[in-house]
Amino acid sequence: MQTKTQVIQDADGSVSLAWLTPSVLYARYARALSADVGNALAATLHAQCQSVSALDFFADASSLTQYDLRARSALLRVVLANRNKFNSIVLLAWQSGISPATRAMLDMLGPASDALTDSNEFSLRLLRLAPAAPQILACLRTLASDQRRSTSLP
Repeated sequence: MQTKTQVIQDADGSVSLAWLTPSVLYARYARALSADVGNALAATLHAQCQSVSALDFFADASSLTQYDLRARSALLRVVLANRNKFNSIVLLAWQSGISPATRAMLDMLGPASDALTDSNEFSLRLLRLAPAAPQILACLRTLASDQRRSTSLP
């Protein structure tokens, strides 16, 4: 069963997930993606893939500052194992741009995957498939902010 929104986080960073339509999944990475958060995200993504026949995956990594290679590997394994479920994979690259490692990952994932550096193009592609995305993502930002505040309290 699909969970509408979810935030996975630790002290170093977070990933926020939202189903924008029954077949459009959005992820937003903030700060650092640790091995623990990456593994939890991979397990969640694997479970979510089992609940749909096909999906379009949009990943916003523009606020990512660093990531653990184990996190990236765990996510890549899940996507490759469920590749037939993904109609498209669109990545908004982090501030460093599209690295050679990202290009290699895209080559592995095939022609339905793309990495962008233009946030407007990313948003336009997302809106074509999920017109209600702005409202849902506003709620997700509030949820993520509330969770960060609650975990930072003594």
